[in-house]
Amino acid sequence: MLKTALIIVFGLSLCFVVLAESSLKAPLDPFDFIEQASEQVQRGAKVYDLVCSDCHGDSGLGIAEGRLSFLPEHQKCEKCHKGFNASTKKDVELSERNSFNIGTPPALRGEGALSHFNNAAVLYAYIRAAMPRYEPGMLSDQEYLDITAFLVALNGDLPTGLNLDQENATTLDLN
Repeated sequence: MLKTALIIVFGLSLCFVVLAESSLKAPLDPFDFIEQASEQVQRGAKVYDLVCSDCHGDSGLGIAEGRLSFLPEHQKCEKCHKGFNASTKKDVELSERNSFNIGTPPALRGEGALSHFNNAAVLYAYIRAAMPRYEPGMLSDQEYLDITAFLVALNGDLPTGLNLDQENATTLDLN
């Protein structure tokens, strides 16, 4: 009798643990959509990861998240990137005491993250002219379009199947 009662108690406890665990949903991964996304968006995600994520964060949440990718002793950007320094510098001018100013990289996903750009064409033009901060214009036009497509898709504003180009980018309102 005692053995049966213990088995029932153990079984019920196990059921509660399984139910509790299944009710705790994992947070949504902001990049879950990429596997089903267009090749352009997938390329943009790769370039973002390689070039943009150090400042804008692995998931696009901005400098606070971006700093986490650095060693703890390098997470205080103002130690090397002083506000009075020029935005870009030649390699020879970079040193521990005198580095380029990274500003405050904003979040690139979330409500209103891209709203200060009228449309995807304006976003593309800005990224192409100003990013990455340490060497603006270092990427190809296609890579800048791919990043733009990725960011627009990350914010849920890219119609399925649309291959972003400089012409149709003007039709994608980001406000």
